[in-house]
Amino acid sequence: EITVLKEIGASAIAMQETNTNWNKNNMYERAKKLFMRAWNNTKLQTSNYKENMRTEYQSGGTALCVTGKYVSKVCNSGSDHMGRWSWVTIKGKKDHKITLLSAYRVCENTLAQAGPQTCWLQQWKVLKKTGYSNPDPSRQFYTDLNKFIDTQLEKNEELIITMDANDKKGKDTNLQKFLDKHDLLDAHEQLHRHCTPPNTH
Repeated sequence: EITVLKEIGASAIAMQETNTNWNKNNMYERAKKLFMRAWNNTKLQTSNYKENMRTEYQSGGTALCVTGKYVSKVCNSGSDHMGRWSWVTIKGKKDHKITLLSAYRVCENTLAQAGPQTCWLQQWKVLKKTGYSNPDPSRQFYTDLNKFIDTQLEKNEELIITMDANDKKGKDTNLQKFLDKHDLLDAHEQLHRHCTPPNTH
């Protein structure tokens, strides 16, 4: 797969629901080496909730890899403390900055139904500890991502967002409200507007 990405000239690669504990057994370094086999220079930014996991598997998480000539233009990067998104900012001519973001929103769930190793429960526990009486990780995702985006826009940065939203577009949906709030276009829809949307389950 990395060879194909190299062949098509990918400058940035966004991944969601990586299901990887990036802090265990040098998983970050191992992933970095895979990308370095195709490109001489890469910038890899990952995200996952930093809890004491004993295994290499951890549900949720994201990764964002910038390759080639754009690596030298990276001026900032980071990740959400709950592992919901990772981001890299690239600086171009005349201080023009673009932030690339890879985000993963958990499916809607309930405390009674969520499994013990689910990303939803991970986030529920974090929100509970920080004072939320009735946490809703799926809804909180949009609230917190909106704040992050607003902060970047205040810096006059542009954004390219890739996301596994586990949500549908359409009137009154949370995803549609998110898109409308930031005047975002669905690039996939724009490029393939005449195609039937693929199944996502």
